[in-house]
Amino acid sequence: MPSVKFGTSISESLKHFAERMRQDRGLRAQEKTNKLPVKMSGIMAAMMMPALLICAGPVVIRFVNMAN
Repeated sequence: MPSVKFGTSISESLKHFAERMRQDRGLRAQEKTNKLPVKMSGIMAAMMMPALLICAGPVVIRFVNMAN
């Protein structure tokens, strides 16, 4: 055990270990948070495209009819 090898108390070793685990968990959460906007933009584009086409459809039809 590192605590026996280095002559420190087990409670001190566990405190440092717990702190490191909290830091790692925080970093993983931050990585996921940073990736979220990229994932959301693709989904939002996919959801907005049909709505835009529905709104723009009549305008395109009128423009084609006026051109003829």
